[in-house]
Amino acid sequence: MNASPYHSKVRVSLKFADTQFAAGSAVTGKMELECKAEKGLGIGVIMVELYAIEELTSRDHSATSTFLQSRRLFQGPGLPPSNSVHPYPSPGDPPLPASYYHARRGITTFLFQFSLPESSPSSIDFGSGLARLRYEVRASVGVAWKGEKKLVTDKKVVDVVERLEPDFDRVDPEGVIVGENGKIWMQGKVLGGYMVAGQPSCIELMVKNHSAKKVGYRSCAARLNHLIALQNSGLSVTLTRELYLPNIPPTQKQPLQLSDTVTSVSFRGPEYIIVPGAEGVANLVIDVPKNARGVKGGRRIGDEGRVSECLFEVRCMVSVKLSMGIGSKDVRLDLPVNILHPSVAPDYPPYDMYATPAELPVVYDPSPMFYQPPISPAPYLDRPMSPFGSHSLP
Repeated sequence: MNASPYHSKVRVSLKFADTQFAAGSAVTGKMELECKAEKGLGIGVIMVELYAIEELTSRDHSATSTFLQSRRLFQGPGLPPSNSVHPYPSPGDPPLPASYYHARRGITTFLFQFSLPESSPSSIDFGSGLARLRYEVRASVGVAWKGEKKLVTDKKVVDVVERLEPDFDRVDPEGVIVGENGKIWMQGKVLGGYMVAGQPSCIELMVKNHSAKKVGYRSCAARLNHLIALQNSGLSVTLTRELYLPNIPPTQKQPLQLSDTVTSVSFRGPEYIIVPGAEGVANLVIDVPKNARGVKGGRRIGDEGRVSECLFEVRCMVSVKLSMGIGSKDVRLDLPVNILHPSVAPDYPPYDMYATPAELPVVYDPSPMFYQPPISPAPYLDRPMSPFGSHSLP
């Protein structure tokens, strides 16, 4: 049967209750079927379907997976006629193919609802279409007109946002890195345990400088070069996303090296310089863009409990870089993080991200480089900076 969104006597359209739907909720909307013929037009199957599709379209690595497919039938073989048709032919009506009914002139509305599993991943178009995950609703109506059968269709893509896992523990993602043979120690964590798109987020950073260098800017002998370096360096925070294929063995290189920078913020000035022998704490506040999101990995849960493995995931990473000066490698700390849409962010008490970090207790570690004495905020690092169906006649 020919399929097309256009027909001279029938129009099919989809409308939704919202522009965005959260995992664990339901995609709700309506299909409108309009018939413009007085008589002689037959209507057969009437249905709406929801598909969730993952696609990789690289030249070297292509794959497609449909992990969710749900269907709602409003009319068809074995089902009674809907309100869009006459249940019985009238005298003088032309014969129709089997399972077709004579259409009523006017508009018929069909309401539908598709449940989304709690584990549903976010919609995304990553790398200009190289990695896509989309949810698509398709409406189809079988039409018989003047001896020709045709499937009149309409389809729309809906936006779905993922939730945190049910067993998510609100633990701040944190990490430690050392440089200069253990003389530079840097620890950071993302306050709150996750980031929210369109809202500010805070990274708490603790630095110890036991070297003979000033860090946070690139030192130069000449006064002029010193000022230029101070303006163009310091602490920086970068939020990036990276494509990851889970089916590739850890010992094998990822076939698709795809990443992008969501936002990057520099923190410059004397308050972000750590002199030799000093320790300091800073709250680095960045604004997360509204369109920032990742895609979680793991198993994809479809309808009727069917399970499939994901084709890809998009991981989000916060990187804090500390300039070490000419001749030394900069210290970079990477922190994995989840980015949530505001509509699904848990209702936790907010962090005071502009407050001065509290003094830390003494922590002993067998390794000398991880010995952490009480840290008092240094005057040059204690100030955070933000870059801030019914039928109706026509």
